[in-house]
Amino acid sequence: MSRRALSRAPWLLLALLGAVGTPVQAARAQEVRALLAADREATLTSDGPLLLERIAVDLGDRFEAGQILARFDCALREARVGAAMGVHKGALARLASKQRLVKLGAIGGLDVELAGAEAQKAEGELAEARTAASHCVLRAPFAGRVAKRHANAHEVVAADRPILSIVSDGPLRLTAIVPSPWLRWLKVGDAFTVRVDETGRSYRASVAALSGRVDPASQSIEVLGRIEDARDLLPGMSGTAAFPTMPASQ
Repeated sequence: MSRRALSRAPWLLLALLGAVGTPVQAARAQEVRALLAADREATLTSDGPLLLERIAVDLGDRFEAGQILARFDCALREARVGAAMGVHKGALARLASKQRLVKLGAIGGLDVELAGAEAQKAEGELAEARTAASHCVLRAPFAGRVAKRHANAHEVVAADRPILSIVSDGPLRLTAIVPSPWLRWLKVGDAFTVRVDETGRSYRASVAALSGRVDPASQSIEVLGRIEDARDLLPGMSGTAAFPTMPASQ
């Protein structure tokens, strides 16, 4: 067919190209924004009001699980423990006396039950006092670092006032919001890369979990990832996650 004839029938040219076929496109990456977060984080508070006697850590300090981070002045609470122990000891002694008397027939069984109830009440008050005294020492619930310090020593801190914000020192979580149609091919265990803005480096990561719910308004779903080597990364950093998609021909 002459060039002139083809120019008069452009649709024929398109049909010929379609018959030849187009090459299969290689898998390409789709990019979304991603945020790094600590695997565990917490804001430690007081059940005060209590006098903050000492803080053992400062901003950025590392600590081990169970380490004492702060100590309160709890002389009053410790005194209440001693008083509760005395009441409990006396209640047990009265119960034992009533139990001996009922065997001798000197008193009825009701007296023993009442003495037992008093002993049980005293035991509960002792446990409550001991629990309150245990809060005089603030221990780390997990190993990590101090993200923020909210209070200083020698301050009286009210109940529920933040004292320390802490983050775990282990692997970081990576969260990203991706289009829900990606569920056709995106699976747990899939590898991807993330380029972190603060470091300018790219890191290997993998999909650890997919949210159990799609946002119907934005038609998106949250993805949780794990970075293989995050030694130089900190919670709060962000970057661009590149997910390899299925080939366009599929």
